[in-house]
Amino acid sequence: IITLSREYGSGGRYIGKLVAEKLGIKLYDKEFITEIAEETGLSEEYIKENEQKRENLSILNNGYYFGLNNADELFIKESEFIKKVASEESCIIVGRCADFILKDKKNVLKIFVSSSMENKIKRATEFYHMDKEKAEKEIARINKLRSNHYEYYTERGWETPSNYDICVN
Repeated sequence: IITLSREYGSGGRYIGKLVAEKLGIKLYDKEFITEIAEETGLSEEYIKENEQKRENLSILNNGYYFGLNNADELFIKESEFIKKVASEESCIIVGRCADFILKDKKNVLKIFVSSSMENKIKRATEFYHMDKEKAEKEIARINKLRSNHYEYYTERGWETPSNYDICVN
C-alpha cells in the first residue's frame, strides 16, 4: 500500500497516477466520493465539497452537543473504506489521512509531495486554468483546509516529515 499526501498544485495526484500505472495497481482518490455517497446517502457534490476540509469555524459545530457532525461521519466512512481496500489489494491511496489510518499496518509506504509556490502556481495556471493571483490564493486556502483536517483527525502536523517515509519536492 502506498499512501500519498500532497500539497495542492504539487502534482502529487499525477505522480500517484504514474506510479499506479507503472506498478499495475489501482489508484484510489475520487472513488472514495462515489463509495461514501452510496453508503451515506449524501450527494457526491456535498462529499466533494466537504471531505478533507476542516475549516476553523467548524469547531463551533464539532458534535459536542449533537453527536457526530457530517465531517466526522465522512471521516469515519472513509477510514473504513481505506482499511477495507488496504486489506484486499495493493494500491495507492491519495490523501484522506490514509497514512495515519494505516499507521499500524505493515507494508505501507507513506509519501508526502510538496513543491515550491512558484511551481504550484505554474501548475495551477496550466492545468486548472486559474490566473496567477487566484492560483496563489487557492493554493494557500486548500492547503490550509487540508492541514486543518489532518491535524484535527490525527493530532499531528500535516507537513511534518516524520509522519512519512518519503518526502518529495
